[in-house]
Amino acid sequence: MKLVELEHWLQGVITHPEGVRAGLASAPVEGGGRVPEPELERVVKPSEQLSAVERVELYSDMYFVRLIDCLREDFPCLAWTLGGERFEKLARGYVTACPSTHFSLNQLGAKLASHVASTNVKKKVFYGELAALERAVQEVFDEHASAPVGRVELEAVPQGDWPALRLVTTPALRLFAFRHPINRFYQAFKDDRRPKAPSEAPTWCAVYRKEYQVWRANLSREQHALLGQLMRGATLERALEACVAEPGFDASRLTSLGDWFREWASEGLFVGLTVER
Repeated sequence: MKLVELEHWLQGVITHPEGVRAGLASAPVEGGGRVPEPELERVVKPSEQLSAVERVELYSDMYFVRLIDCLREDFPCLAWTLGGERFEKLARGYVTACPSTHFSLNQLGAKLASHVASTNVKKKVFYGELAALERAVQEVFDEHASAPVGRVELEAVPQGDWPALRLVTTPALRLFAFRHPINRFYQAFKDDRRPKAPSEAPTWCAVYRKEYQVWRANLSREQHALLGQLMRGATLERALEACVAEPGFDASRLTSLGDWFREWASEGLFVGLTVER
């Protein structure tokens, strides 16, 4: 077996979701060969204390321990809320179902929130929302930087051009409509207040980066709807028309529209503007 084939084979054995022995018994990975368990000592020498299989199992165990530790670091609130044993079971199931394929472990938890939704974990909606918020904090921090459009530039737009104004939101922005008060729960965790899992209550939230720091802001239903339309590329006029047509949208809140835009511009949520002609 060529060295590259041996490397592919060993990687497949170490990362096999059902363990080393299952990996040894499985079909060869693409582009590689296969060494059955009885012949393993040809390529992995036993030590005085460990057999060849046991030596490979050490690497396999550490592979999964490392991935689970990374998830625990990236999702500390979810890990604390679930508790050590339940989180480890969830994380082990996740890295088995969604194995790491990126060179950076920053991408390891990208699908954790959707994975939670596919499990039989009690309160999976709440846990999935919590995972989504924690993942957004990571993503927003890592997004590339863009120069913001400030209040001065925004206020310089002629009043007659505002209906045709198209605002480009920063890539470092995520919007959420939650079924639980997730942001409040997360903040209580960060404040070491040991919060209890909350009852359902719809909330809206923005996660964004400003000056290399990640911020979370509670939004009203109306603010969330409008920002969502702007993120999808609508002009202000079309965004407002779509918002007003949404069930539950309180159009009377639009009297604060100017304040909203001044605040959003001050927080750096916009990185470009054009007027559609």
